Amino acid sequence: DPTRFRQNTVQALLDNLLDVLTAIVIDPDHTVDDAPFSHALKQLVVANIPVDPVPVPSQPRPTLTQAFSDAVAAYHDLPALIDGDLTLTYREVDILASVISQRILEVTRQQEIHAFVSFCIPPGAIAVLTILAIVKSGAAYVPLDIRFPAERLESLVEDSDASLVITTSASPWFNFNRERIARLDVTSFLDDRKSLVTAFAREGRDGSVSPASPVSPVTSSSDAAYMLYTSGSTGKPKGVIIKQSSVVAFATNTDIFKWGPGHRIAQVNNLAWDASVIDVWASLLLGATLVCIDRFDVLDPPALAQRFRAAHIDGCLVPTPLFRQFAATCPDVFRGLTQVLTGGEALDYASVRQARAAAPGVAFKNAYGPTEACVVTTTFDLPDNDDVPHAGPVPIGRPLKTSQVLVVDRRGRLVPPGVIGELIISGEGIAEGYLNRPTETASAFVDLCIDGLHGNTRFYCTGDAVRWCDGQLQFVGRINAGQVKIRGQRLELSEIEATILCTRLVVGAGVSYHKPTNGDDPSLVAYVVLVFRTHVEIGLLERLREMLPSYMVPDRIFSVRALPLQTSGKLDRRQLAAMAEKDASRDIREATEDDQHVLPADDMEARLCEIFGNILSLQVVSPLADFFYIGGHSLLATRLKSALESEFHVAIPLKTIFSHPSPRKLGASIVELLASAPSHEVSMKIAAPLEGKHYPLSFAQQRLWFLRRLAYYGSQNVRYNTPYVLKLQGRLNVDALERTLQEIVSRHEILRTVFVEVDYAPVTQVVDFCPRLEIVLLASDVDKQSIHTLIGEYARRPFSLDLEPCFRATLFQLSQEHSYLLLCMHHILVDGFSFDVIRQELAEIYIAFDAGKDYDLSPLGIQYKEFAQWQQSEDFERLLEPQIEYWTKQLKGSQAAEVPTDFPRPQHLSYEGKTFVDRFPAELLTRLEQVCKQEHVTMFMLMSTAFRIVQFQLTGQTDASFAFPIANRNRPETEKLIGFFVNTQVLRLEVHPGQTFVELLQQVRELSMAAFEHQDLPFERVVSILNPTRDLSRNPLAQIVLAYQTVKYTPFSIGNIHVSASQADMDVTRFDLEIHFFPKDDGQLAADFVYSTDLYKEETIIDLSNRIHALLDQVVD
Repeated sequence: DPTRFRQNTVQALLDNLLDVLTAIVIDPDHTVDDAPFSHALKQLVVANIPVDPVPVPSQPRPTLTQAFSDAVAAYHDLPALIDGDLTLTYREVDILASVISQRILEVTRQQEIHAFVSFCIPPGAIAVLTILAIVKSGAAYVPLDIRFPAERLESLVEDSDASLVITTSASPWFNFNRERIARLDVTSFLDDRKSLVTAFAREGRDGSVSPASPVSPVTSSSDAAYMLYTSGSTGKPKGVIIKQSSVVAFATNTDIFKWGPGHRIAQVNNLAWDASVIDVWASLLLGATLVCIDRFDVLDPPALAQRFRAAHIDGCLVPTPLFRQFAATCPDVFRGLTQVLTGGEALDYASVRQARAAAPGVAFKNAYGPTEACVVTTTFDLPDNDDVPHAGPVPIGRPLKTSQVLVVDRRGRLVPPGVIGELIISGEGIAEGYLNRPTETASAFVDLCIDGLHGNTRFYCTGDAVRWCDGQLQFVGRINAGQVKIRGQRLELSEIEATILCTRLVVGAGVSYHKPTNGDDPSLVAYVVLVFRTHVEIGLLERLREMLPSYMVPDRIFSVRALPLQTSGKLDRRQLAAMAEKDASRDIREATEDDQHVLPADDMEARLCEIFGNILSLQVVSPLADFFYIGGHSLLATRLKSALESEFHVAIPLKTIFSHPSPRKLGASIVELLASAPSHEVSMKIAAPLEGKHYPLSFAQQRLWFLRRLAYYGSQNVRYNTPYVLKLQGRLNVDALERTLQEIVSRHEILRTVFVEVDYAPVTQVVDFCPRLEIVLLASDVDKQSIHTLIGEYARRPFSLDLEPCFRATLFQLSQEHSYLLLCMHHILVDGFSFDVIRQELAEIYIAFDAGKDYDLSPLGIQYKEFAQWQQSEDFERLLEPQIEYWTKQLKGSQAAEVPTDFPRPQHLSYEGKTFVDRFPAELLTRLEQVCKQEHVTMFMLMSTAFRIVQFQLTGQTDASFAFPIANRNRPETEKLIGFFVNTQVLRLEVHPGQTFVELLQQVRELSMAAFEHQDLPFERVVSILNPTRDLSRNPLAQIVLAYQTVKYTPFSIGNIHVSASQADMDVTRFDLEIHFFPKDDGQLAADFVYSTDLYKEETIIDLSNRIHALLDQVVD
């Protein structure tokens, strides 16, 4: 069919078939994959695929020092380097780098060349100057990733045999042999830059463009320029040595880099990744200006877009994972640029379309190249938007003029176009080899004589499976299943396995790479054979985090009795991959319940394990299990505190639970507390009130009652309606459901309470009330949106607090097996945790009534009115005394956090609101939970930190406060009650530009734990004590609320009825902005942004959500 095939394609197919037939005739025992392709070279030439070796340059390449001196001579007064407010010309950069170079030589006291000098410095101007200085000194630079754990950094310094380590005060602390290895601190070097430049000129160099006499020993372009570490199959990383001539040939290749004087290039890459060679050398050798970007801005795409525009950036290289993220969440990053390169992982056309739509005029290139071939070997120009395919991988393109790429079979023979083979590379960019790894160097760098091509050429064997397709190289995958890429970083699975074995906690280890079919980020799944049958996560993950970079730490670890092996005794990676496919999405908690655990050491430890299990609904808990890693969070920690205090009759600070989260550690702390304090009952018992008709309101109820009195119209009248929607799937017994609801109302007096005035003061009164279930029949084919709209209308019906109990139940019935139940109450009766109580009682009572039986629930010890009266007691006042002192000091002079509004704030808010619903992927939630485990924090603490950073970036508020709800059920008597216990607290956070995410996260942790310890003081009392200036258009102390909910929307079953919960869309808000995070039953992280339409447009809220999402993505990376 000539419409589908070209003639030369059919001819090539015939030639290849004849090759195979000839081989079979000559040797019938030929294996299937061993047939030669004798016509391969001819077919490659016909397809216009380059196969010729790289011509030898007519002149030797200059050294990097010479090349940079030439750039200084040509562009001496042009800006070379910008870092914030600092701008340095080429001449100034040259002088300052020379000064550091002199200090390097002074510190090392040697003039030897070929030495390695390591540096571990955050990206910025001082790091760039350090790179130039090391090269000027005659050494090769070895960048160390500031994010690596100390043990990893120490091993790299030792392996590199570095003579010097250069650091700043911002560098991570790590140890090394200081007797053999010198250290140079350049923290304050730039503080004296003006005097240094002046002094340099005064020494006779003032008339020259660059230093008149070199400060470094003479070097050759064949000397090493740098060494970068990649993952090693032996369990140790390998140092890849790249020559100076390779860097000069690559960085001055104007076929790739379309920039020069007047162009600004963004420095966004990790200095320990080879893409930084483009950032530094491809800008400074071509006369462009290198603009250093704060690494935290790189983590925030919207902020990065603003930074790019403000700095007038023209070009950059971004790793593929970041390119995908920018394209999906903030393609404006690319708008205004002239050239963007991306590389590191396979790129998809969906991301290309997103980027192209936002920046149609940008020259995008997909770049490919291993570290062993000096950054980039092939490039592919991404097509214009109209020509972008709808699906499929993006080609990696054609070779640079300094590279030769061939596709060969396992015998080193050329394969024709379309046939998959291994990519091998030759040319000027090929590395010298691996430092002190002769065996691995000989295996990867080989001399080959290819049939039909002249000469014996040194090639690097990439291990990448590729094929030629329409004249472009297409990446297929890895030939070696043990080598993979995670977040753009190439790693050897065997290195992770070797590191796991080094912990001595296991006797066998296998790690598999799992890439979900839904496009989510890949993950690592480890299987281990334990020395002892202990909890698989305990000790091992913590140890690995001390030894490996974060991207190499397995996402899942499972204990097995034996690893799958081939008949040869080697690890069976195919079977391991099949196991990972099954287990990658398996919940860690599920795995831990199946494991055999360490036995409790004594009766106390056994009781603690039992209490942990009761709180977390786990049958078995190891004494070594971390409460927050097996399902615990701050709300459950409060319940755990209450249960422990009731059990052991001693006050247990909440901070103790966070600091000692396992039964074993917590038990030791409780023993110390018991020894240091007399045994007593912590909880001041909430006594039954005196009999009477009227009872006082709780502090929280008083505030709502007062606000309700102020609201007579519009959304204000329903803004405290609290709807709870249950989707019921299964045959429903409507009579049993109605009786169940009536029984719940009978058990909980708060649901039969009205609010009346006696002597001009509000009081509560419990009345006889038997709710009727209102039934609304709907057509079975009514659409989902119409149902939600109707439910919202019913949920917005106002209550009269003084005339009737504020409880309504409405059943929207589409069929006998498909219904929606709306339970709507006024907030003055219930809080979020009350719905968990309702859910539990609803299930147990309905099942009993549906079966014609009585339910078996224990009578309630107290009612809500007892709690309200207890808040008026002297005991409660004594409890509040230290808390009043704490909150007065903590919040005095605080400013409310704000997000910039789209509209002027009116004098009176209408409380009209809308909800923007966002969903973050399950993989992100899983990895965030791992971060929480690592940093000993809760998801609330992590999300609060992320929001505050984004809010700071938007406003610059260094000191700002936002509100968050706290359950305030820290007494056993209140756990089973429906009622309005929740308290509002204010988190005041100071943010400083130099802080890291982890530093701020730990600050949030400390403040949150202090808040939990002082949660009894009602928010209303805090407002009264601080007495802020009142403004009817604002809430006192905080305008934004952030919450992380864990129980409200969890699916459950009532007999044979599947129930999923949600909240009706009320279109009202009580604050400027409410942000509610909660995990969904499908594993995703839900984010509901309820915003005031008086103040915000939806696109502003979407942008806020995108910023938070982008920051979280960077946190887990």
